[in-house]
Amino acid sequence: MTINATSQYFPRQVKILLIDDRVENLKPISDCLQNTGYEVRIAKSGIKGLKLLEQLTPDLIILDVIMPEMDGFETCRHLKTWEKTKDIPVIFMTAAMDTSNSEAKVKGLSLGAVDYITKPIQVDEVLARIKTHLHLRFLTLQLQQQNIRLQQEIRDRQQAEAALAAQTRRLALRSDIGLALSQETELSAMLFRCTQALVEHLDIKFAQIWTLNSQDNILELQASAGLYTHTDGTHAQVSVGDSIIGYIASQRQPYLSNDIANDPNISDPEWARREGTVSFAGYPLIVEAELVGVMVLFSRHPFSQTTLDTLASITNEIAVGIERQQLEQALQESQRWLKAINEANPNIIYVHDWVERRNVYTNREIYEILGYTPAEIQDMGNQVLSMLMHPDDLDIIWDHQRRIKYAQIGDVFELEYRMRHKNGEWRWLFSQETVFKQNTDGTTRQTLGAAIDISDRKQIELALRQSETRERQKAQALQATLKKLKRTQAQLIQTEKMSSLGRIVGGIAHEINNPANFIYGNITYARAYFQDLLKLVQLYQKTYPEPTAEIHQLSKEIDLEFLVEDWHKLIQSMEIGIVRIEKIVRSLKSFAKLDEAHLKPVDIHECIDNTLFILQSRLRSEGNRPEIKVIKHYGQLPPVTCYASLLNQVFFNLFDNAIEALDYQPVTRSITIKTELSTPNSTLPQSIIIQIKDNGIGMSDKVRQHIFEPFFTTKPVGKGTGLGLAVSHQIVVEKHKGEISCSSALGQGSEFIIKIPRILTTKKDTLVQSVNRHLINTF
Repeated sequence: MTINATSQYFPRQVKILLIDDRVENLKPISDCLQNTGYEVRIAKSGIKGLKLLEQLTPDLIILDVIMPEMDGFETCRHLKTWEKTKDIPVIFMTAAMDTSNSEAKVKGLSLGAVDYITKPIQVDEVLARIKTHLHLRFLTLQLQQQNIRLQQEIRDRQQAEAALAAQTRRLALRSDIGLALSQETELSAMLFRCTQALVEHLDIKFAQIWTLNSQDNILELQASAGLYTHTDGTHAQVSVGDSIIGYIASQRQPYLSNDIANDPNISDPEWARREGTVSFAGYPLIVEAELVGVMVLFSRHPFSQTTLDTLASITNEIAVGIERQQLEQALQESQRWLKAINEANPNIIYVHDWVERRNVYTNREIYEILGYTPAEIQDMGNQVLSMLMHPDDLDIIWDHQRRIKYAQIGDVFELEYRMRHKNGEWRWLFSQETVFKQNTDGTTRQTLGAAIDISDRKQIELALRQSETRERQKAQALQATLKKLKRTQAQLIQTEKMSSLGRIVGGIAHEINNPANFIYGNITYARAYFQDLLKLVQLYQKTYPEPTAEIHQLSKEIDLEFLVEDWHKLIQSMEIGIVRIEKIVRSLKSFAKLDEAHLKPVDIHECIDNTLFILQSRLRSEGNRPEIKVIKHYGQLPPVTCYASLLNQVFFNLFDNAIEALDYQPVTRSITIKTELSTPNSTLPQSIIIQIKDNGIGMSDKVRQHIFEPFFTTKPVGKGTGLGLAVSHQIVVEKHKGEISCSSALGQGSEFIIKIPRILTTKKDTLVQSVNRHLINTF
């Protein structure tokens, strides 16, 4: 009969240990068990069996009774006293004659054996017995495991019930403390309810809470519950740093002790032993790194970690509650103080709600300034601005609303506006507003403002502005008069200069013109007289070929032949010289145009050339000074209607300045003149454009901005009057309705561009006319 040794009771292969000293006994039973499917291990003595069991844990042991050194009974005694093997079933194996000895059986069974099998063995019986005891072993193990699980379940349930009870107490504690913190409006009452909840739900001896008086640096007892409920004892006030309470405050760290009777930091251990107090827990009450108080608890039993964790959390809530109560008390006091200040303030204090579009608060000063009571302002609601604000100032308010909508806390805005007094008058107000309350999206909800009556100041400002306007007008008139005087002065100076020049030119013309006319008029007669004398000499030579010695000597001394030959050259050079003198006089007269006092078509190129002719002595090279080269790019210009004498002054001033600028230029000195006629335009009259450019030292932008101002000059004292360019600008711009501009850079020369209408139609300049008439009369 074959029995499966692994499928019915055990989820694994069953291990059986055979202990017998005789091989003939071991082999048949070992083979039988192995064939059945059991894992069999063999030990040939009791000692070896015990040694093998140090490494092996079999499910069943078959033990021979009679063995040397250590028999089966002794081996079984060791097995049953060993914790590892005491529950393993042991079956004794003995000879058939031994089974009749009942005492031996009783001894084996009393030692803990479960059965006997006899030799020679009966396989089916042995296997049946083994199966039975293995089944019992499995049931025993299963029962033990169920008992273990049941015990663990009981322990887990007890722990869960204890944890649930503790959690319930903690939740109740949190609930009571939360209610105390949220419901009580007075600090000591709130803290007393907190200490009561701690004593009730944590089963402690008593609890106390102090708050910090930061001004005096002391802790003041606010609440006590449990064994002690009074707050006026020796610990009513504790200095920070004194006793265990002050120590916790100074260190700002919790202090925990579950053996306070032997804790050196507890000041009265005898009291602790007498009262049966075992543990102490003290916590600093801190909000955002600021100490607000201290909480301590005394208990008859040690504090668990869960309780300590709960206390640490509750400590934060109580600290926040203390701070909130203190802030609320301070806020209430501040509100009372601010209200008293606002009511006594001589300015309007208000809070405006931009969502509701009304003032939610206004002090009584509004009645003094605008005549309305705060209640009347409140009754106006969101119509307060439209009812009281000046219509012209509403845009100021709407713009102010747009600016303040996204303002930040601390931003201050100022505005001035007019509001209607109850009597109908308009009062000027100056307001300063700042953000008082914001919406959840960060935009401004309410603004706090202060307004003062500036109506008197506005009247003063208006009078001051009117006075300033009058004074400004006077100053502008004086400035215009001064400017006009400067122009007149410059014009008079230039006129006097030209008058002097006219007298000089007149004197020169008078002194040169008459002798020149005498010379020029007598040259013809001199030539005729000389021809007559020459003919007479030639006739004498022909009539008297042999002169006397005296005549011969004189002819030789005067070199008669050379005299006759050179006479013609002499007369010719005299004619050229007198023509040149005449041209100089004509150029001088042409430059001054003393005979042209009215608008008249003139040749601009001739005016330029005459001016250059007068200045030719400064253009020629002289000594170490190189020549100034004049480069002309004349365009085809028609006659130009203008004041020729005035334009000659402009050309003279520009050429004179260019020559002086070129005095500092060592080589390649040049003045370039370009003229052209502007392109015809249907909207603008045709103009003449004259460009005069030099390659001199140039000038800075700062100097260039002032060159047309009267009396501005960069020349040394005595070398310049600062009138030339100022008068030139006046002549071109005012007299000829044209333009004159300058472009220059240091080291790159200067260029002046003149642009005047080709045909000028304007009123006659009486000053120029009188001056020119005077100059003409000089001649």
